[in-house]
Amino acid sequence: VYLKELKDSLRDRRTLISIIVIPTLVMPLMTFGFGTIASKVINQAREETPTVALLDGADSPGVVARLQESKAVKVVAATEDWKQRIADKKIRAAVRIPAGFEAGLKAGAAPPVMIYHYEGELKSKFGVDGLEQFFRELRERTVTERLAEKALPATLVKPFEFRRENVAPPEKVGGNLIGG
Repeated sequence: VYLKELKDSLRDRRTLISIIVIPTLVMPLMTFGFGTIASKVINQAREETPTVALLDGADSPGVVARLQESKAVKVVAATEDWKQRIADKKIRAAVRIPAGFEAGLKAGAAPPVMIYHYEGELKSKFGVDGLEQFFRELRERTVTERLAEKALPATLVKPFEFRRENVAPPEKVGGNLIGG
């Protein structure tokens, strides 16, 4: 009975296609195809400079000027419908610089900066990343200036650094990526 069923199955073209062709050819092509397309979409999104709306910040001209000079984001004036523009993907994010931010920064107690974005949207994430990078650098620059004013070394807040170094041969790294 088994041999008869096996012969019947091997004679049926549809069965052979579903057993051999689809798993061995079509599925890997689909997997690599989707991976390639996703990679291209992500790279295109990374190359685009995210547009962000600036909310408030009139009393912080130094911070606003530095933000507008930043290459990480393109700053535009906010409109009344800035939330809808983020949801419609016309702008990637919005940043609210609170009243008294620059004065608070100089005094040592600045209020928090708010970043508004579209959760789960790739280009919005890149906009948020650009804004966070700008404000991280501003925070580090502020700390360095405060330390210099007090004649303290910059290593006071960053006593050491760490680095990574790959010790695996390139063949193994490539094999691990492909095997993963």
